[in-house]
Amino acid sequence: MNLSFPRGVLGGPIRLEGLEATRALGRDLAAMLSGGELVLLEGPLGAGKTSLAQGMAAGLGVPGAVTSPTFALCNRLQGRLELHHYDLYRLESLERLLRIGMEDSLESGAVTLVEWPALLLPLVRGEALLLRLAHDGEARSLRGGWLDRDALAALELPLPGEA
Repeated sequence: MNLSFPRGVLGGPIRLEGLEATRALGRDLAAMLSGGELVLLEGPLGAGKTSLAQGMAAGLGVPGAVTSPTFALCNRLQGRLELHHYDLYRLESLERLLRIGMEDSLESGAVTLVEWPALLLPLVRGEALLLRLAHDGEARSLRGGWLDRDALAALELPLPGEA
């Protein structure tokens, strides 16, 4: 799949027929990354955020199985590029996010991948690739774009309890 995400708006939707299609899109996306990108995965439970993250990790050459860091909060993985995979579902405050080293990840040159990114928005300095996943019958749909801090704030991303 030839991926291109617009700047300033969400493009798409891209229809994803099953989890393997979601992982394949993640692998294709990984080929576009050079390090230092912030990738935000937003969508309700079961929309495919972790499957997309697994595909990205595979595309970056991360060995072994990749699971969501729901309880660990962050997995730091090494492949072609370093990948910091966060799941902020259980996080309750920006203060706690700072304590687990999010600012260090954003400045490290690693690809920083964040599931449930609403708490992170005050820390965004440049652009982030927002990938918004949704249920679409038996399939999923994805809309994505490179957005700056103001555009992200205007979307009012939901906290986990609101999704």
